[in-house]
Amino acid sequence: MSGVFGPTHRVRVRALYKAILRLHKGMPLELQEIGDKYVKEEFKRHKDAEAPFVVVFMKEWANYAYTLAKQLEVPKSKEPHKFGKEFGVKDLELLTEDQTLQLVELFRETHPGVMKEPVAGDPSDSVDDTAAATPGGDGGPPIHDLPADKTELKDRQTVANPGKPS
Repeated sequence: MSGVFGPTHRVRVRALYKAILRLHKGMPLELQEIGDKYVKEEFKRHKDAEAPFVVVFMKEWANYAYTLAKQLEVPKSKEPHKFGKEFGVKDLELLTEDQTLQLVELFRETHPGVMKEPVAGDPSDSVDDTAAATPGGDGGPPIHDLPADKTELKDRQTVANPGKPS
């Protein structure tokens, strides 16, 4: 990321990276660990990204930092902090196949026991029946397996939230 833009860019990237890690310290420990790991992997993975992508990468991470900073502000009510934002079908359509796989992997990491990895050569279903769950525990449809592609994931979101526009 730094070779194309020069030394000042390297300073900005490092400052954003450190700011995000500092913001994560305000989150619950389990979210902090997942967030730190993800940020470190993403910044490392995109270290040598091409110039057009770097602009988008930096903008999105700056937006993330801004959103997280706002969410970490002292709430006016006694309700617990809510982190993140809604991820609709339109957002999903913008993802590449690699990003979709990253999202599925993040889901697996944040919902242990809901899905298990299929074992090569094992003809059984990839469902862990003892750990089947519904998203958010709200009685919605159970998550049994990974979606085959974005279309299937989008269809599942529509079924889970029939009246909710995306």
